[in-house]
Amino acid sequence: MFWGLSFVAIRIGLESFAPFTLCAIRFFLAGFPLILLYKFPPLDWRRLVAYSIFIGVLQYGLMFWAIYLRLPAGMSSVLIQTQVYITIFLAWVIFRERVSLLQIAGFVISALGLLVIGYDYFGGAEAVGFILILLSALFWSAGNILLKTFRIQDFAGFIAWTSFLSSLPLFVLALSVEGPGQMLQQIQSASLRSWLALAFMALFATQLAFSLFSKMMLKLPAGKVMPFGTLVPVFGLGSNALFLGERLPTRVLWGALLVLAGLVVAVVISSLLRGLEQRSKREQA
Repeated sequence: MFWGLSFVAIRIGLESFAPFTLCAIRFFLAGFPLILLYKFPPLDWRRLVAYSIFIGVLQYGLMFWAIYLRLPAGMSSVLIQTQVYITIFLAWVIFRERVSLLQIAGFVISALGLLVIGYDYFGGAEAVGFILILLSALFWSAGNILLKTFRIQDFAGFIAWTSFLSSLPLFVLALSVEGPGQMLQQIQSASLRSWLALAFMALFATQLAFSLFSKMMLKLPAGKVMPFGTLVPVFGLGSNALFLGERLPTRVLWGALLVLAGLVVAVVISSLLRGLEQRSKREQA
């Protein structure tokens, strides 16, 4: 829910901030001053930095850039969920987690949806945004897989420190692209609703949501956690239509529905059938 609603917050934040500045401030607020309350995680610092770059810099930096380039925020919430498949596939390759025929079928259905969506977007200026959001999904998946290699005891501290580490290269990137003068002007002239959107992204969509998600990813197989990612575009499309009046072209809407249908087949129905199968085996035993 928080991740889905955050697409509205991103669009509102981009009214006052350039994408890299917005992303940098988001992760800085999610990490500081909380890092003063938590010790640096007792983990390999190189993998910790890699995770911070995958999630904060590459995933969210590319996502904010795509939405800044006018890729609809609701559509972004659909396309970013291709990370569900990539994560499950990588978990199968690296950790030998099970991949079913239903999951493969769902991937094919969603791939058709992406082709339908891409047919419209590759015909215009939004093609770059379309590519950026798919790259964002790829780096989110890479971060998910790296996350499963950690042993985390303090999840709030882990998110605080990785958020703070993400903000540092993002500030460098923003300074390089926009310059200190423009960044300062954005901060001074930003509207109250943009600051409220930033607070929502930092506290709820980053600190709270990622803490809960990280805990579940370490406790359970990816195939059991990722089904809940299918709710992100439901909240994303709904909240953007409700709060921003965002409407999608008919063909793009059909493509989005195909992506969602594939996600439901691949992760929701597959998980339900697997649960029924395991229950039946227990009853027979």
